[in-house]
Amino acid sequence: MTSIDIQRATLASFLWADDLGLDTKDAFLLDPYVFDGDRRVIAHKINDTTQTEDRFYSLLNMRIQNEVPHEWMEISTYTPFSLERAKLYHDDLVRERNNKIISGAAA
Repeated sequence: MTSIDIQRATLASFLWADDLGLDTKDAFLLDPYVFDGDRRVIAHKINDTTQTEDRFYSLLNMRIQNEVPHEWMEISTYTPFSLERAKLYHDDLVRERNNKIISGAAA
């Protein structure tokens, strides 16, 4: 899977968590800076929802569909992970970004 694939599948995991009956107690805050373009905006919005008591991702999903329709359509083609699996992939994206920063600083 490419980085973009992982980004979209991770976001899909949150946006469809309610519809798929995923346990949102496993929800975590995303590092928005590992996402590119509109996916970064969506990650920020997911974080806002994650910090609420009800974590109502279905409502967010509808808002994203209206606010960022092209990227929402792209994300909707991905099979969501469990939130536990999404966390593992997200952590890989964070490590990858950190390694790029370290490599750039060392150059």
